[in-house]
Amino acid sequence: MRAESTMHVLLLTNAVAPDKLGGLERYVRELAAQLVREGVQATVLARRLDASQPLDEIGDDGVRIVRHHSPSKASPLFVANYVAQTWRAGRRAIREHEPRIVHAHFPVSALAPALGTCRYLYTFHAPVYRELLSERHGSYMLPRGLQSATVGTLRRAERLVVRRAARVVTLSEYMRGELRRLDAATADRAALIPGGVDVGSFSPATSGRHAEGAPLLFCARRLTPRTGVRELLHAMPAVLAELPHARLAVAGTGVMETELRRDVVRLQLERSVSFLGR
Repeated sequence: MRAESTMHVLLLTNAVAPDKLGGLERYVRELAAQLVREGVQATVLARRLDASQPLDEIGDDGVRIVRHHSPSKASPLFVANYVAQTWRAGRRAIREHEPRIVHAHFPVSALAPALGTCRYLYTFHAPVYRELLSERHGSYMLPRGLQSATVGTLRRAERLVVRRAARVVTLSEYMRGELRRLDAATADRAALIPGGVDVGSFSPATSGRHAEGAPLLFCARRLTPRTGVRELLHAMPAVLAELPHARLAVAGTGVMETELRRDVVRLQLERSVSFLGR
């Protein structure tokens, strides 16, 4: 690595905000922006999701975004092409940018350092192989006969990534438990660094109550089995037994939305639960 007066951190991820809006994408962008504010040079390598997006730009927050081409999801070879292109882009970025620190946030993006000699930090946000199994394969063409093999291959790749990382970070004890299902030894050595919130932009009301004076509960999650929104809904009758005027507002969309709305009706929670959408 070359010596530089300013530390350079290369963040490897699948997509970044505002190209795509989600927890991981926002986390990476906010982390990179904070690094810039601390005087660090931060570059994010991510997929180009739209042809109108520049391949290389510096945002208003000072973060440099380098985008690589992404194959068409309509192709039956999407998964193989996506992995190959992401790996090549990662190798090229490490070679050209010569970062002091490589911080990976997505297993496919982390394959470049994992299969090379570059030491890297890995933040384990979620078990991506399980998302592919239960949530993601419907968004692109994946032949039914290849689904099981693809999930198994991704799981092995994800285990390789966490095992070879110099350090691994989880954002919660729950996610450490998910990491343990993937690789127990890595979970034991992982550091817990909870995700932060910019309280200048996001802060609860002083009382934590809505206009009617009752407690307001808020949840922002993708509406899928893994994220626990259904368990939250099923806990509401117990909450209402103690706090009859409590309200729950759920932000987000997902494959379970219709089913969750039926649960609200079945549990007679229509006056206590609202879905805010995206």
